[in-house]
Amino acid sequence: MNADAISKLLQTYVIPGAIGLLKAVAVWYIGRWGINIGVNILRKTLTHNKLDATLVRYLCSIVGGLLTVFLALGVMSVVGIETTSFAAVAAGAGLAIGAAWSGMLANFAAGVFIIVMRPFKVGDHIEAGGVCGVIREIGLFATQIDTEENVHTLIGNGQLFGDRIQNYSANPTHICSMEFGVPSGGGFRERMDPLCQTLQSIPDVTPGSAEVRFKGFSFGSPTLEARVACPHQHFERVRADVADAIDRAFGDLGPVPMPYPMHSPGQTSAYTQGMEPKH
Repeated sequence: MNADAISKLLQTYVIPGAIGLLKAVAVWYIGRWGINIGVNILRKTLTHNKLDATLVRYLCSIVGGLLTVFLALGVMSVVGIETTSFAAVAAGAGLAIGAAWSGMLANFAAGVFIIVMRPFKVGDHIEAGGVCGVIREIGLFATQIDTEENVHTLIGNGQLFGDRIQNYSANPTHICSMEFGVPSGGGFRERMDPLCQTLQSIPDVTPGSAEVRFKGFSFGSPTLEARVACPHQHFERVRADVADAIDRAFGDLGPVPMPYPMHSPGQTSAYTQGMEPKH
């Protein structure tokens, strides 16, 4: 091989290839440097805005990964590799993965919304997705709940966020409302004020919240309503104390004629029509 052939080979292939490789390396390192700076700025901004640490970590990972993919495509273009076929393959793979993981992606999206919008937090007592209990951990795909029977339950964020959410811990107090029937002709009106005073003396009942009122008639029997307000954490005990106070005030009058009015689903009844927390 003569000198002219070697010179032509160097000028045609070796030197352009070496320059392209150096450019690709420079673009890669500069691009990675810029991505790291951008991701760090994003992380500090989200952390400064007091966004959940789990969400910050995942968002930064997603952004960093996407930018790295685009950077790799750019590096291949600098080297001279055709990226159209790679883009088509990546798009097809993305569609296949999205179809196969549609449920997980839906849970992921719902988890992001839960963390951002904060309809509840760890330690809250909620009812949603057919589960009632205390939140133990909020993940990006599923939320862990300890039910009232102390059963550790995992429920997908998509199901949780798509259902009606009742957060019993959101308000400082709950209204404990109990309707009950009394026999006709039993002199129930004279017993209403003493019952109200008894309800107000129950521990942890909000001052001035106790009330006993006449609601009307149900199947010919007078119906009364007892209402008190109390902190959420004492609701179950206060509810039992209210039922006991009603029994002591009216139990000697005898049983109330049946049938009672229908209860709402989920309500608890013991001697009474039912009682549930109201916000």
